[in-house]
This record gives sequence, structure tokens and C-alpha cells, in this order.
Amino acid sequence: PALRWLSVALALAVVMRLLLNPFVFTYPLGEHPLLSWLHYGYGLPALALAATCRVYLGQGQTRLARWMQWGAVAVGWAYLGLSIRHYFSPGDLLGAVTELSEVGSYGVVWMLYGALLLLAGEKTERRELAADGRVLFYGSVAFVILVPGLLANPLWSGLAVGSVPVFNALSFALGLPTAGVLFAARRVAPGRKGFALATLCAGLWLVFLTVSLEIRQFFHGSQLGRGATTNSELYAYSVAWVLLGVGLLVVGIWRKSATLRTAALPMMVAAVVKVFLFDFAHLGGLYRVFSFLGLGLSLFAFYYLHRRFLSQEEE
Repeated sequence: PALRWLSVALALAVVMRLLLNPFVFTYPLGEHPLLSWLHYGYGLPALALAATCRVYLGQGQTRLARWMQWGAVAVGWAYLGLSIRHYFSPGDLLGAVTELSEVGSYGVVWMLYGALLLLAGEKTERRELAADGRVLFYGSVAFVILVPGLLANPLWSGLAVGSVPVFNALSFALGLPTAGVLFAARRVAPGRKGFALATLCAGLWLVFLTVSLEIRQFFHGSQLGRGATTNSELYAYSVAWVLLGVGLLVVGIWRKSATLRTAALPMMVAAVVKVFLFDFAHLGGLYRVFSFLGLGLSLFAFYYLHRRFLSQEEE
């Protein structure tokens, strides 16, 4: 028994040493990411903690196993983050972040890490591991929304997104997490409707953000904050938002989902507000005509589909 507590003390010392050491950013890591000491300095301790957790589970020491699991998950999370930083800034972890792909890599990799832990916990019926994976997954969702979606948004951060439309850093940093969040919304337990709704709202916001930024990239290239906004770009936003609203309604009718049908309403409201408050003042000529005409036809189709299929469901 004394050796068990000694192992816990050693594990705690290692975890604190690795997670609470700010000087790790100044250590010489080498220029090649595959030859970095991070792999054995962080990777091996994470594997050792996971192995110790498994041993304690076999001995029925559930509390000690839980502590080891926490340490393994935390060190693994730090290992992934530091490895990403070293990949994009070899030999200089304090170097400036210049690409959206780096910021997006943290969210994508951490989200995948959380999803794998969640699936492993569900498959092995280890609720604690599944809970840790769930915290990491939804923590990564919050990271994607707050960092690449807000704080490091390329529209004002100056981060490069790539010059190729669609197949660029936006699709990676925001598009992949969006797909993961929407998939997760479908797997939430039926009894947790509030949680499922919050997850779906996060996914729909990321859809809206990704589509809008992709339109911006199409007209401005890699640097979204540079250049003037043209009439065609303003019109493209209106068209995209209307199509998103109608698309959500169609999918909601097809899937018989009242949540998706309801989510289509704010998308259409956003398009209406933009057309009346912004397009009317800034668009000229045929763009203004097409904007109002297209919005009117879309609203008519939206109302028709909503009333017809909603009436059928009520009957």
C-alpha cells in the first residue's frame, strides 16, 4: 500500500512539472518536429500514467485509477498542443502565430482527442473516461467558437487563410469542427434536449460563420481584412444567408425536426435585416433590385413550405 501512495506522489510531481512549467516554451526543441524531445518528455509520461491507471483498475483501486487517468488525459492534451506549436514554429515556441491553420489545428486535434476518449469510454463502459472525453470535446468546441471564430478571426486578426477558395484554412479551422459539432448534436442522449439544442446552436453558428468567411475569402483572397467590399460581395452574403435559411427549413421538414425548422427563422431574419437596413443603402442598380426580388421570392417559398408541411404534421 505504501508503494501505491508513492506512485501517486511521483505521478502528481510529474504532472505538475509538465503542466505548470512556463519555461518549457524556452527549451531547445530542435528544428525537426519528429525528433523533438516532446515525444518522450510528454508522450512517455502520458502513456505511463495511462498504463498505471489500467493497473489500478485491475486491482480495484478505482480512486487511484481515476487520479492517474486525469493526469494522463491532461498531459496528453498538453503534449498535443505543444507538438502543434512546434510543428508550425520549429525551435521557437514563442514565435508569432501567422496562419489560421495553426489556430485551427488546436481545436481540430483537441476535439478529435476528446471524441476518441469519449468513444473509448463508451465502448469499455468506463463512464469516467467518457466524461473526460466529453469535457475535452465540448471544451474544444468552445475554443473554436471563441478563438478562430472570434478572437483570432481572420477578418480582423490578419491571419492568412490561403488563396484557394473553399479548400483553405477556413474549411479546416472552422469547417471540420462544424461537421464534428453537428454530428455530436445527433448523438446526444434523447433525455438531454437542452444540451442537444445548445450543441446544435453552436453547430449552426459555425455553419453561418464558415459560409460568410468563405464568401469573404472568395472576393479578398488570403487576407480577409484587406480590400474594399464590392456590391457583388454584399449581394453574395444576402443570397447565402437566404439559402441557408431555406436549406435548414428543407432539412428540418425532411428530418421532421422542429428544432431545425425553428433555427431557419433567425437565419431568414438576418437576411431580411441585412437587405432592408444595409443593401437598400449600399447596393445600387440591378443588385438592389435582385436583392429585394430574391428575398421576396425566398420568403414566399419559406412561408409556403413551412405552412404546408407544418399543417400536414399537425393533421
